[in-house]
Amino acid sequence: MNITDEHKYHTPTYGEPSTPKPPNQIGGDHYSKLGIEPIQFIETNEMGYHEGNVVKYVSRWRSKNGMEDLKKAQWYINRLIELEEQKG
Repeated sequence: MNITDEHKYHTPTYGEPSTPKPPNQIGGDHYSKLGIEPIQFIETNEMGYHEGNVVKYVSRWRSKNGMEDLKKAQWYINRLIELEEQKG
């Protein structure tokens, strides 16, 4: 699977996510402060596990774990690259 070619993201009508904002968040408000929560973006665009984690960690790094979250996002990006390179 080629990341740039095969992941065509869905654009909801009027810029709204196709999934509702979750009614509550466990463990803080670092996502609920955002205009669109990462889970809504991930579900709307039918993203995979690795891609979803990149969105999650990049979305919250300033309000939760700082550099640690950026490094986690980087790890998932590097893993995606490794998996794509293995496919040849």
